[in-house]
Amino acid sequence: MRSAPHSGLLAAISGMSEARVVGGRPIDMQYAYSGDANYLRDTAYPFMKQVAQFYVARLAYDAQSQVYSMAVSNSHETYWKVPNAITDLAAVRSLFPVVIKVSTTLGLDADLRPKWQDVLDHLVAYPTDATNYLPHQPPISQTRNNENVVCELIWPYGVTGIGSPDYQRALSSWNSRPFPYGNVWSPDAIQAARLGMGDQAYQGMKTMTGRYQNYPNGFTNNTNGVFEYHGVHLSVMNESLLQSYNDKIRVFPALPNDAGLTNRFTLAAKGGFLVSSEREGGDIKYVGIKSLLGHPATVINPWSTQEVLVTKEPGSVMVMKSTAVEVTFPTDPNGVYVVQRTAKPLSSYMYAHVAGPAMPNRSVKHLSNPATSIGM
Repeated sequence: MRSAPHSGLLAAISGMSEARVVGGRPIDMQYAYSGDANYLRDTAYPFMKQVAQFYVARLAYDAQSQVYSMAVSNSHETYWKVPNAITDLAAVRSLFPVVIKVSTTLGLDADLRPKWQDVLDHLVAYPTDATNYLPHQPPISQTRNNENVVCELIWPYGVTGIGSPDYQRALSSWNSRPFPYGNVWSPDAIQAARLGMGDQAYQGMKTMTGRYQNYPNGFTNNTNGVFEYHGVHLSVMNESLLQSYNDKIRVFPALPNDAGLTNRFTLAAKGGFLVSSEREGGDIKYVGIKSLLGHPATVINPWSTQEVLVTKEPGSVMVMKSTAVEVTFPTDPNGVYVVQRTAKPLSSYMYAHVAGPAMPNRSVKHLSNPATSIGM
C-alpha cells in the first residue's frame, strides 16, 4: 500500500516508540536519555560526587611534574597493585567532566568544582608504548585474568572512538588486545562498533555465538555471564546502527560491508531524542529526530560534506542548511525534524507499508566454523 510521497515516513518518525537501550553506562545515562531531573539530583549526582571525592583522595599531586597520579591500584581483575592503572585514569576522564557539569547545573558544591577541574587538567597521561595503550605504568605486571583493559577506553568509558584524536592508537590497541573474545562477557564486538569497524563487529557476534552458545534458543550455560552474553549482542547491534555516547548523533556507523543489507531503525539517543533512519544499497536516505526534551541536536552529516537541509515537520519548515561535518540545530519539546540531502530530499522517496509474511520466519538458523544452530 502506497501513500503520497514521504508522508508515511513523517508519520512513522512522529510516532516513534521508546527504544531499548542496553549495555554498560555511567550512572548519569538514565538522566541523559530521559531528562529525569529528580533522578539526577537525588540518585545520580550524590553517587557521582562521592566517586569523584574518592578519586581526589586517592590521587597524589607532584609539584615538580605538576601532575596527579595514583601510586597503587588494580587495573580491574587482571593487573594487581600497579601504578596508574589505565582503568582508573579513564574513569576520571570519563566522570569528572560530567560531575562538574551536573554540579553546575544543579547549583551544588561550587567549592568542590575547582579541585575536580584541576585534577582533570593535570591528570597523568595514559601509559603507552610506541603504538598502543598499556594497562598500567610499566613494567607490566603478572596477568591474573583475561580482560582487555586498555580497550575499555573505547567502551564502556567512551573516551575515544570514531573521530577522536587518538583513534589510531585506540584501533591499534584493539587489534593487538591479548585476549580476543576470551570470555562469555567479552565486549570486543561493542568496541569494534565504537571504532566504526562494521565487519569486525559482525564477525565478533558470530564468534561469540559459535564459542559460547549451548542451547538452540541462543542461551549459554556459561554461568560467568549468562545475561551479559545477550547484552553484548544487543549492544553491538545498537552501536552498529546508532551512536550518541559523545552527544553527537551518528547513524549507521559500523555496518558490515554488504551491499544487499537493508536497515531501518528507531532508537533512543542521548539528550532525549528518538532517532529513525533507513539505509538501503549503501544509501542513507534521511535522519529523522523526535526531540522529547527540546535540547539542541548535533548530527554527524551522514553524507560527509554534502549540503543537508534540516526541516521541522509537519510542513517542512526550514530550520537550516549546512555543508558541515557536524550539524547542530535547536529543537522544541516533542518537535519532529528531518535531516536530509538538499540534492535528494525526503520528498523524493515514496512511502511503502511493508507487511510481514503470511508464515512467520521460524526456520532453524545455522552458522558454520564452528557449527552452531539457533531454533528447533
